[in-house]
Amino acid sequence: MDPTLTDIYSPKHPFPSLKDNMQRKILTVLTLTLLLLNFSACIESPTGSEEPSTVGVVRIVDGDTIEIEWPNGTQSTVRILGIDTPEVHVDVDTSEWEGIDNETWLRECGHKASNFTERWISSTVNLTFDENEGKRGYYGRYLAYVELHNGTDLGAELIKHGWARVYTEGDCKREGQYLDHENEAQTENKGVWSRA
Repeated sequence: MDPTLTDIYSPKHPFPSLKDNMQRKILTVLTLTLLLLNFSACIESPTGSEEPSTVGVVRIVDGDTIEIEWPNGTQSTVRILGIDTPEVHVDVDTSEWEGIDNETWLRECGHKASNFTERWISSTVNLTFDENEGKRGYYGRYLAYVELHNGTDLGAELIKHGWARVYTEGDCKREGQYLDHENEAQTENKGVWSRA
């Protein structure tokens, strides 16, 4: 006959058996493992390849930075790879802008770059990562090329219109192409370069 609950917890046996303790530990470990696996599925997970990831656009931070939402619902900040627009939220460093030493002009251009990005971008974009750069920068933001639904490279467009410079401190694959666009924008006095 099987012992009853009162028999197991009787004064003769104040603790559950060793077998019962082992079963509880195994059940606890399995439960924690399942919870951990479920939680890890919720963590943002961009593709490991150079294939584009389609994401939702939450908001424009400034000309070269956007907040996005991954398909799983998590949100992240993305810095457009290979470019730099004038700052709007922190001090402007004129030394980064060849031939331009007017902080007020650069700040104004930073707002124009933000407006440009806002006008061009839609509710979804494609992110493409560059194996030369890694997925994240030193501020923890994702680094990616941002492409519109029609395949247009937003970073290239910002440079072509003169609202961004090429960020040459990195090693992005599109740097040569971007430098050609920047030289053309400078020659034609577009955007920020109209006062260089």
